[in-house]
Amino acid sequence: NLSMPGRPEHVFAAGCPILHTRFHPVEHPRLVLGGGTDGRLYVWDARAGRYPVQRSGAGGHDRTLVGMSVAGSGPAARVVTADSDGTVRYWSAGSLREPEETVATGANLSCLA
Repeated sequence: NLSMPGRPEHVFAAGCPILHTRFHPVEHPRLVLGGGTDGRLYVWDARAGRYPVQRSGAGGHDRTLVGMSVAGSGPAARVVTADSDGTVRYWSAGSLREPEETVATGANLSCLA
């Protein structure tokens, strides 16, 4: 809120540190995406409160996320995540519970550009 710049308008919580955030490619600014040190992808709805409304399931990463990006726009947009052991996962923006595709790069990754 610009009338109170010293006070955040929203505070989101998760069970682990969140290292990466992006606005949802279709539902922004209502939905916020986050990638955590637990390898999960989180979704917060600014209208619903501070706790995630959705978390990725068992198809998430086994290691800390080193990067998260949004590829494309609109309903065809995909969220791309990568972890330190070189696993890259592609998620449909419409359903973030399980990845659509997984690629093992065979390299140690430190970021996703």
